[in-house]
Amino acid sequence: MTSPLPPLRRIVTGHNDAGPATVKYDDKATAKIVPHDAALRSLWITDSSPANLSSPGDNADAEVRIINNGSIFRIVDFPPRSSGHMHRTISIDYVIVQKAAVVLVLDDGSKTPVGEGDVVVQQGTMHGWDNHRLMGSLTGDFAFGRSARGCWKGTEDRCFVPGRVGSLTYTAS
Repeated sequence: MTSPLPPLRRIVTGHNDAGPATVKYDDKATAKIVPHDAALRSLWITDSSPANLSSPGDNADAEVRIINNGSIFRIVDFPPRSSGHMHRTISIDYVIVQKAAVVLVLDDGSKTPVGEGDVVVQQGTMHGWDNHRLMGSLTGDFAFGRSARGCWKGTEDRCFVPGRVGSLTYTAS
């Protein structure tokens, strides 16, 4: 699957060698297809908190994963008529639906429609995203580090595995 949506323009500011603010990157964030045909665009990744404000490289090129005290800013395009697998990361995620709509599926069996402009705050929960529409849907995902270590009681079989891809850590079905 290729994303039907055009590349997103990404503008990153920083400082030049003399100190004033400057545009470091003004480019297109192209999509990478990940399991289950979602198109993922990594826009910026940090590996610490507080973040390094003078990072020399393009932090969007870093390997996408949840890391201790780090953050990930990405855009996810869910393909039409798709069902995401249940997964979990031990992180706090702020999800903003930008275009169309998705359904948030939780392991308690609940299914919550989430529309344009809606925001979801996920606190390390087991979840999946379904898109029942005929068009792709676009979400912005801001994931912040591991907010806890290990697993919560009763969820050991659905625990975050260090080194696996951040919000694409799948459990066996």
